[in-house]
Amino acid sequence: MAEQILSQEYFHQLFEYRNGDLYRKIKKSSNAMPGQKAGTLQKNGYFAICIDRKRQYIHRIVFMMHHGYMPKTIDHIDGNSKNNRIENLRDVTHSQNTCNQKLRSDNKSGIKGIGWHKAANKWRAFITFEKTQYHLGLFKNIKDAEKAIHQKRIELHKDFARHL
Repeated sequence: MAEQILSQEYFHQLFEYRNGDLYRKIKKSSNAMPGQKAGTLQKNGYFAICIDRKRQYIHRIVFMMHHGYMPKTIDHIDGNSKNNRIENLRDVTHSQNTCNQKLRSDNKSGIKGIGWHKAANKWRAFITFEKTQYHLGLFKNIKDAEKAIHQKRIELHKDFARHL
């Protein structure tokens, strides 16, 4: 049997979209019944489903169902990978998607772009954008460093700026 091309029409045959979730329209296997919510949460924090023996991410299917094309990168605007409402998904470049990342778990200051500079005994503010790192200075007060990074992030990242 020939492999089905993943298209907007095919996804509409398989699923009904309701407020960020997909519900099955047809029975594809013994444990995939019509009306059943589709997808399982993966270790990476995204919902996925197996279609024709290949894993597909729910947010990508939702985007295709609404817009008719599959972009290279899709951003969850609110940073919540489980929120697959169409209003929360946008076609972005890799650089834009990186701008919208959350605070890293290994961040020790609690503020994106701020780190402790041991030699200077001050807070260092820095931001990377499109492979260029901008050093904004060394600050005695973390609030001053935060203000500087906040302003630069808005300037560079524009609509994709995420401060937390």
